[in-house]
Amino acid sequence: MRAENKSVLTGYAIKHNLEGLIFGEVWEDLIESGIEGVSCSEVLHFDLPPKELAKLLRKGELRDVLGEMRSAGANFIFVGPVVGKPIDGLSL
Repeated sequence: MRAENKSVLTGYAIKHNLEGLIFGEVWEDLIESGIEGVSCSEVLHFDLPPKELAKLLRKGELRDVLGEMRSAGANFIFVGPVVGKPIDGLSL
């Protein structure tokens, strides 16, 4: 399967106030900057293009997966390609 037809759902445990932040701000200000109090808790791979995975996420069709990610300690998740920046994300 081609790389553009694969995606990842990454869960992060973030010990910072996320109120009012959109996913791009969380990614750039907290994840990319390497600030303390942020750790990746889980990475799940999907055989779907990132846009399709993001649609499923927004439709609420990944409730079980999101519950598992919460149990693993995640309070924010990102949808993205296997390599590169995320295209969507949300607070759990």
